[in-house]
Amino acid sequence: MAPFKSLLAALLFANLPSLAQTMVGIQAGINWSDLHWTELRANTYGTGSAPTAGFVLQSDLANNLFLVTGLAYSRRMIPWVDLQYLESSSSSVEFRYQYTQICASLKRSFDFGEMHPYLIGGAIYDYLASASLLDSRFGGQTQVIDMLQQWRIDNFALSGGVGLDYNISQSVVLFTDLRYSGDVTNMSRNPVIKVHMTSYQVTGGVLFGL
Repeated sequence: MAPFKSLLAALLFANLPSLAQTMVGIQAGINWSDLHWTELRANTYGTGSAPTAGFVLQSDLANNLFLVTGLAYSRRMIPWVDLQYLESSSSSVEFRYQYTQICASLKRSFDFGEMHPYLIGGAIYDYLASASLLDSRFGGQTQVIDMLQQWRIDNFALSGGVGLDYNISQSVVLFTDLRYSGDVTNMSRNPVIKVHMTSYQVTGGVLFGL
């Protein structure tokens, strides 16, 4: 828990010097995620969708260059569609993860009237709050297996993408973007097993000037 609190404090204090040039807002969207489990090549993981939502701060660093930080809640749902020895070809077995995310990115925007397309890229700290395996292959009540002890609580990822701002006024901006992210740390607590997650995420939101 200590690393999470330290990163949260760093996120907040990073924006204090430029508070007068900062916009704050909310965002929400959907992600499509999958697992890459290198030691279990016989198993196939599908791509599942789940929601994400949170708060965002945008600070003006220079001409059309911004520091974007955020705090978000994100769910990840990943079907296990090919189980060797169990002869299952359905998505009735599914991993479910819940994360608290701290994001820090650089954003470079381009002026086209009220429209401002942009490039964005940075790092994500993922704090894993829960991890479960849901098994409903045999009908009846779904079996829920807690897998939190098998996964690292702290994970880091890199992300990059494109987006578009629309200025309603000088103090209100609508935005939407598409980002790709991939883990740079091993999710598994077992160093022999290499597990990484990748995601595509579409997000939209609104920023308000302070």
